[in-house]
Amino acid sequence: MLVAYINWVELMVSMKGIDEAIIRFKKAIELCPDHLESRIKLTVCLVHVNKVPEALELSTESIDLDPDCAMLYDAKGLSLLYSNDYWKALDVLKEAVKLDPKYLMAHWNLAYAYMGLEQYSNAILSLDTALLIHGAEPDICLPRGACASILELGNEETYDWVADLLKIDPEHPRKNYYAGVYHLHNKDYPAALDSFLSAETGEEGVRYNGDDLYALRGDSYLGTSQYKEAITNYELVLATNADDLYSMKGLALAYEKMGDAEKSKSWSEKANSTVHRVGALSNHIDYLRPKELFA
Repeated sequence: MLVAYINWVELMVSMKGIDEAIIRFKKAIELCPDHLESRIKLTVCLVHVNKVPEALELSTESIDLDPDCAMLYDAKGLSLLYSNDYWKALDVLKEAVKLDPKYLMAHWNLAYAYMGLEQYSNAILSLDTALLIHGAEPDICLPRGACASILELGNEETYDWVADLLKIDPEHPRKNYYAGVYHLHNKDYPAALDSFLSAETGEEGVRYNGDDLYALRGDSYLGTSQYKEAITNYELVLATNADDLYSMKGLALAYEKMGDAEKSKSWSEKANSTVHRVGALSNHIDYLRPKELFA
């Protein structure tokens, strides 16, 4: 019964959204309190709807059920990352890696803990381990490129990897999103916009139709001088991520281009007063943003 319930919940995630999935995962845990898969997936869902304290409490109590489960430590580490408690996240994620050295997500999240602490060399080491486990994948290559860029090691190979992957696997389920990232990096804003708009449908939309997609789509609209559309997308980002620096800068620039000096000044002042941490999870796509647009 429970297996069928879990399968149905996963279908709900893709069809009706994460809020419905949370309700169903909670019901699954009521039916079987020690079902670890439900606890892990519920923790991840709670994190992604900004219910981080609840996710942290759930993941902490779940570890008591199986202290040797790497996935439980990874779920707690994710909750700590979104709490911006990078030192604690580091300790928990190191334990996950110790329990299962080949667990990809633990290495990936560990890299973000290092990024949050501005330990970019260590982040690269974690991402290199992830690449050894999984092989080239944009979700690994892109943050690695960001760290390399910050350390002034160069990151062009990152985008070469993305381009090569799209050639090798033209039917990659997230091909439009990654193509948009590639075009944005090359300042081909019309092509980037086309790709990000295409990413709204199908499997890509399920995963990316949120802050990431709205932010990058806003940048693409800004780059193509479609300022009203850029504003709409930046406002969607800031509705759930109020400290997104580049969306504030984008709004300031868009309103300036539209001749609204008062709103432009207001957003510029908000951007200037925002405490911004490179590598923080709330700003985890900073390295994809076209900085030249906001100069």
